[in-house]
Amino acid sequence: LFLARNITIATFADHWGFKMEGYDGSVFGPKILDEAGVKVALKSDHPVLDARHLIDQASRAYHYGMDPNSALASVTSVPASAMGLGHLVGSVAAGYHGDIVVWSRHALSVGATPLMVFVEGELLVNNSAAIKANPDNQLEQVNRSAFKFSGPQACVASSGGGLPAPPLPNNADYLIKGVQLWTMTSGTPVTNTNIHVVNGNVSCIGDDVACPEGTTALNVFDFTGMGAVATPGMISSGSYLGMMEVDQEMNSWDGIIYTDDASSVHAVDGVKMGGRHLHAAWAGGVTTHIARPQGPALLAGVSAAFTTYGQHLEDAIVKDQVALHISIGNVAKLGTLSASVAGQISLLRKFFKSIISESNTVGIDDPLLDILNGTLPIVVHADQADEIAAFLRLRREVLPWQTYPLVKITLFGGAEATLVADRLLSDNISVVLSPLKAFPMRFETMRSVGIFSAAGLFDAGLVTIGQAIEDSGGVRDIRWEAGDAREVTGLSTYQALSTVTSGVADALHLTDTGLGRVTQGKPANLVVWLGDPLDISSTVALVAVGQIADCKPLQY
Repeated sequence: LFLARNITIATFADHWGFKMEGYDGSVFGPKILDEAGVKVALKSDHPVLDARHLIDQASRAYHYGMDPNSALASVTSVPASAMGLGHLVGSVAAGYHGDIVVWSRHALSVGATPLMVFVEGELLVNNSAAIKANPDNQLEQVNRSAFKFSGPQACVASSGGGLPAPPLPNNADYLIKGVQLWTMTSGTPVTNTNIHVVNGNVSCIGDDVACPEGTTALNVFDFTGMGAVATPGMISSGSYLGMMEVDQEMNSWDGIIYTDDASSVHAVDGVKMGGRHLHAAWAGGVTTHIARPQGPALLAGVSAAFTTYGQHLEDAIVKDQVALHISIGNVAKLGTLSASVAGQISLLRKFFKSIISESNTVGIDDPLLDILNGTLPIVVHADQADEIAAFLRLRREVLPWQTYPLVKITLFGGAEATLVADRLLSDNISVVLSPLKAFPMRFETMRSVGIFSAAGLFDAGLVTIGQAIEDSGGVRDIRWEAGDAREVTGLSTYQALSTVTSGVADALHLTDTGLGRVTQGKPANLVVWLGDPLDISSTVALVAVGQIADCKPLQY
């Protein structure tokens, strides 16, 4: 029908699940339509998606199988023709307007950035001095190779229509063979190595001599000679993954808390497993999520960490109490006193002083006292530099480092964090940037440097930096956000990977769980990628958590 009537479909490549009519959206939609001859125009619905990054939609469509020329046309000539302007714009040809973009690399590659933008022949944007061009402008083909599997159990791909395939039987051992491994315990990868998992724990990392197959009953995933890369499973936070399945369907929510003090609310009591968003994250190599209670409360409750695989939370829980979350800024302007930031700081001052008072009273058993001994970290959600500084002043006043050295504090959000980087460094504050590409669409984020934030914080001396993504449907794409930061701002591969693995684990004080690193003796939690995990051409080949080894996980 679309083809017969010459109808152009304006759609997203990878934005879905926010309402029921978009809940069944598929990343393969653009490919299917294009192969059927239907014209596809990819869109942003700005500010739903940042129109500055519209090319990302074309890049995602290419990754999931759309012809690269069609993907480029979907954001150039196709929408131009659909608007009746195809004779003027959308193509580079004689007689057309001179609207031309010169990219730093192939436009569909991760990190592709405009070096020069010409509109009607006039140079309006020139980033050529600030952004380094990549001399290799070739677009790599997406790696969909098949690896070798041997063992007593069948290697069954997970289904895009439900939960991943059943795990290997209890106590099953498996060997991942011939990979380059980023353990994230050092700044360089281990080449051509094996990873042996026994009873869900990493028992051995090494070559064929140090870490052999050993038994014919072993399940072996052999990636030798395939350019496969293993990393820790990626960690997400910031979205309501597991707490809200469909944004516009309230019956899919845990529920929103409207009160200043929700410090006694624990997210672990509201998490729901088995949703499509969780499976999409899992199949995208995101093995763990940290969820906090929903709502704009000043004292927003206690977060929980769980794997994105599992039929119910008992299968998935990693840590039931991760941190107490605090919100500062416009989002927390609810009640009489909290209706101003100054009032919020006043309420927090009273809250912390009450905890200190309780700690000096015999017989009081308040779990919030764990803040003082460091077993319950504080995660402060704030974006605006002065609001971040206001909390740091409060910390020095009420919880000074010299008196309470065990208190752990992490800044979450941090759009303007680079402006107070020296204070964050001196106060030993970790940072989780949410999102990495903060858009200056609110007064609280007007001075954000966007994707350059991570590099700015690393350059200032901070070492514990993570990133988060706020859209549950976009969690599976977090690796490409890290890739953008590497390609555009010059982060090393180790630094970029750390923002979605070890940096998040360290910032949220989850190192005791083994998350964020691949370490002998710790529970297995890793992903094998065919190719560079931060590149658009790589694919997820294997997701392994504990005794679960999910072969070829499929996306929706």
